[in-house]
Amino acid sequence: MRFIFIHNSRKSENSQTLDLFGQSCRTLGIEFFPINSRRFDYFALPELGTDDILYRGGTGERAQAFEKRMINDSCRHFYSHWDHSLRGRGTTFYYHQKHGLPAIPTIPLIPRNRKEVERFAGELGGFPIIVKAIGNSRGVGVKKVDSQESLVSICDFLRGRDTRVLLRKFIEHDHYGRLIVLGKEVVASNRCGSLEGDFRTNTSDTPNGEPFVFTKEHQQMAIDAVSVLELKFGGVDLLFDADGNAHLAEVNFPTDFRCCQEITGIDIATMMLEFASHLERPS
Repeated sequence: MRFIFIHNSRKSENSQTLDLFGQSCRTLGIEFFPINSRRFDYFALPELGTDDILYRGGTGERAQAFEKRMINDSCRHFYSHWDHSLRGRGTTFYYHQKHGLPAIPTIPLIPRNRKEVERFAGELGGFPIIVKAIGNSRGVGVKKVDSQESLVSICDFLRGRDTRVLLRKFIEHDHYGRLIVLGKEVVASNRCGSLEGDFRTNTSDTPNGEPFVFTKEHQQMAIDAVSVLELKFGGVDLLFDADGNAHLAEVNFPTDFRCCQEITGIDIATMMLEFASHLERPS
């Protein structure tokens, strides 16, 4: 069996995830075939068969194009059906809202004018609201906007750039939870609070947090959030307010599970490969 891992890491970044998968492959006797989409020849991509596992850990158009070129109805993967990888999903908010999950109210658009700025803010419960640039991680590009004047200025700036953003209701929360879903269960989870002076709870300098087993209700919420997206794997982010209510922020796929693996000591990389290798042969 062979594991094809698409990534777009530079030499100094995310080598830990590569190392984790490499170690897991050696343990399980699986051939490890990492593909760096920054450097690999698009026309030299391998043809995949029934004994191949494909996972895209990298983001961006090139990594996605690599995945779309290689995936087929024979290989093993982390979608409910192989052709789901070919579709553009966009924001997960509508999927979760229409399936009755407590998704944080979100509008995936930049307001066109001042009147629409006012209407968007009202729809999201008033100020403050969150403006999030899509495609970043660890809190980069997430801004808390406290007034209509500030939002008007930010939107004027964003309209002049090729930037996709989400406008989202601000949830005052005590802590954040990351739940790793594999198949129909939560296999690892952790929680952490925010640094003093920062509303965000998932940044590059946020303390790593602690292992935490969430309630069955919250675990099922995470499982459902991944399932409705037709995925078999994902990192679910929940925000918990002072009353203990959970608010579904997003499902990350691909997801950087490395931090959760380090915090919990649970070997998520090996579990992923074992799960995929035992999947029934695609029909």
